[in-house]
Amino acid sequence: MTGSSPAVVAPRTAPRVTVVVVPRERFSHSKVALETLYQNTALPFELAYVDVNSPRHVARYLRQQAAERNFQLIRRERYLSPNQARNVGLAAVTSEYVVFIDNDCEVAPGCLAALLRCAEETGAWAVAPVYFERGSTRRVHMAGASGGIVEQNGVRDCKYAHLHLDCPVDELVPSLRRAETDLFEFHCVLLRRSALDLLGPLDEQLSALEQEDLALSIRAAGGTIYLEPEAQVTYALGDKIDRADAAYVRLRWSADWNRRSIDHFRTKWILKPGWGEDTVDWCNEHRRQLLSASRTPSVLVRRALRRLRELMPIRLMTPLRAVVAQLAVPQFVEPKPAVSTSRVSVPKVTVRGLPD
Repeated sequence: MTGSSPAVVAPRTAPRVTVVVVPRERFSHSKVALETLYQNTALPFELAYVDVNSPRHVARYLRQQAAERNFQLIRRERYLSPNQARNVGLAAVTSEYVVFIDNDCEVAPGCLAALLRCAEETGAWAVAPVYFERGSTRRVHMAGASGGIVEQNGVRDCKYAHLHLDCPVDELVPSLRRAETDLFEFHCVLLRRSALDLLGPLDEQLSALEQEDLALSIRAAGGTIYLEPEAQVTYALGDKIDRADAAYVRLRWSADWNRRSIDHFRTKWILKPGWGEDTVDWCNEHRRQLLSASRTPSVLVRRALRRLRELMPIRLMTPLRAVVAQLAVPQFVEPKPAVSTSRVSVPKVTVRGLPD
């Protein structure tokens, strides 16, 4: 009597990539971004989603998705800066590669596979996709960058230029080729876990210039950064923010966080006095623009009143204003930053041209 041989089941291979999702400046795009990640990614991956005090409806959605899709959801009941959140997520990573991606960023089909392929074929420590912005029209935000620290007569300056900014999408993308680049953006980037282990945790004193800091550290340690044109992402720059977003925006882009971040970066990389004032101005203006375009209830009420004023007689508007004044949502007070003002040790990096 002969029996059938037992079926041989191949052992499950653990994914080589872990995606770590963190907030950039909003929560309202979380659902679209997460669903796009799964819809457009065939490459097996682990997911560590860092949720920093998102509103209840977003937190509920993330809990449901974590249960259904079996990913790790890490919840913090207070706001964190992006680098703080990335370090929380990184602690859960055991794979060979990590992809940091913002929670308002949508990946194009095959993005993760293209990033991994580039890293494997080039040995890059970091691989950047082509970044697009979605506003009234889809436009190129960055396809590679040039720059770094330049020293002249003992004075150190740091400058970066985004390449192909605002170029027509249809004309640019077919002409791009894989190449080394000087900078990536944390909207989405693939990194070798071994490189991050070598360089140490991401600098939590930075809420701005985080990518410049890590790119400089990679270059200083002898690593390479590549642009992979077959990998593409779009982030929701033009989307309006809602009330819960506004609270985080006021902290994440607060004048205090912006100032201390730029001052720390200037000191850390021994840059010229006064360096970074234009970046402080940009960060503050970015906060103002986000809040001025918000969908907070108070903004919606003001817009509705302006419209009603055009349609209703003045005698009817007076009692309506009184009712609205009682129901209006108070303006937010900018919260105090959660980042400690005390200095913390920065991982030592050997930088070419700097004294030990």
